[in-house]
Amino acid sequence: MGLAKAIYNSEKCYTAACHFHPESFKILGVLDVITSLEPMRELMASYRYKLGAVTVLIIGALWASITFFLMIFVNRPIKQLLYQIRMMSRGELGGTVPTFSSYELAVLSDSFNRMTQNLRKARSELEDWAHTLELRVEDRTNELKKVQNQLVRSEKLASLGELVAGIAHEINNPLTGILMYASLVLHDEKLNPALKSDIAIIVRETERCARIVSGLLDFSREKTPKKKLCSIPAIMEATLGLVRSQSIFLNINIQTEFAPDLPDIAVDPNLIEQVFVNMVLNAGQSMHDGGKLGLRIGTTEDGKYILVEISDTGCGIPEANLKKIFDPFFTTKENKGTGLGLSVSYGIIESHGGMIEVSSEVGKGTTFTIMLPVDQEIKPAN
Repeated sequence: MGLAKAIYNSEKCYTAACHFHPESFKILGVLDVITSLEPMRELMASYRYKLGAVTVLIIGALWASITFFLMIFVNRPIKQLLYQIRMMSRGELGGTVPTFSSYELAVLSDSFNRMTQNLRKARSELEDWAHTLELRVEDRTNELKKVQNQLVRSEKLASLGELVAGIAHEINNPLTGILMYASLVLHDEKLNPALKSDIAIIVRETERCARIVSGLLDFSREKTPKKKLCSIPAIMEATLGLVRSQSIFLNINIQTEFAPDLPDIAVDPNLIEQVFVNMVLNAGQSMHDGGKLGLRIGTTEDGKYILVEISDTGCGIPEANLKKIFDPFFTTKENKGTGLGLSVSYGIIESHGGMIEVSSEVGKGTTFTIMLPVDQEIKPAN
């Protein structure tokens, strides 16, 4: 590289003592400088390589930084969101997505979590509703079955009542004659003493047949209750006064629990006492070796019924017999009953607009539950 520079004859030059050039000389000389550019080229080449390397490093660092931040702030949150979406598609709604630092992803995660929470709440409400519906359907089905059983039993009792009435009247007349003449023969002084025991058996069994016929007639007659306002605990106390002295209750602990301030209700006291006597005697007869007889009187939760529970710790009733115990002539007492007591009791409670239910477990005891409506009209007797 070369550089040429002219040297002009300035005023300082031609007036100086050391100069001998006249003023007319305009150019005193030329300064020509020549230098080599090779070191500069080498330096520039080295800078070029370094700059390229630094540029590549900067670009790589930027790419790595962008990739890292994308993975941290975009890729990972999206993967977590996709994972929770797959869990949700399988019906697992327990997971949540953490709140992200990015505004857009934070809004997305919050929306997703609220959606999951709403879905959990909706599913819980559906499950509760389904469970409640199932229980209601089961309750209604049981109620319908009870009503159906009551209707079937009522129709059966009505049909049997008509049949039994005819048979009982036909048997009662000759049976009365047999009993009368057998009693006369038994008390006749001319009777051979060897035959007296035989005639006594005839009288005893004939009286038993008469009691059966009387029970049949009671069962066949549709008694209209003569209702008046009565205290159910008072009727139960009267029942206990009748049966407490019997031998079967000597080893039985009788426990009573009567709620205070029970309202008087319209019932026929004689018929209700008949029901109580029958059930208390049945309970006592089921406890051959003693036990506990529980008598509880209260009201249902809605206050519409007087509730009477008669429980024992006797032998219990097999499940197969529970559906038959109110059927006429069904009995588990060998030669000791007609099987009409509970049927008659059922009819009496039904005529009062009430219900009888029974629960039992073999070896632990039986509980009869009687429900009598509180609000009943008292119809004047004809």
